[in-house]
Amino acid sequence: MAGQVFLTAYSAEDAGRVLDDLRAALRTCRAFPALLGGGKWSNVRAAEGLGEGDQEVAFRAKMIAVPDTPALATEVRVVRVGATLVTFATNDMSGTHNEVHIPRDLVHRQVAALQKVSAAPAA
Repeated sequence: MAGQVFLTAYSAEDAGRVLDDLRAALRTCRAFPALLGGGKWSNVRAAEGLGEGDQEVAFRAKMIAVPDTPALATEVRVVRVGATLVTFATNDMSGTHNEVHIPRDLVHRQVAALQKVSAAPAA
């Protein structure tokens, strides 16, 4: 398994809008091209939320990172804490699993840390 965590800062209004747009896209989008390398995402489907942060959107998919290679089971979770989005992504680099899951404890601990930092008074 391989995992990544990304933090992205937005204005408070834009952060909520990004999650709304992602949620709307998941109603109809089943495939899209990867940003780099000519790969693609397919079999995109919404996944159950874990109840973290102010808002959360999750999906599972198959990802082909490089053309003519096996599709990798992937899970992506995007959690909003205030104006910050934290994106968790994991995939099965071996190509042997049909589904992967980001560890719930990892998501919870990282979101709790972000909430703590967000609540701290500015220095």
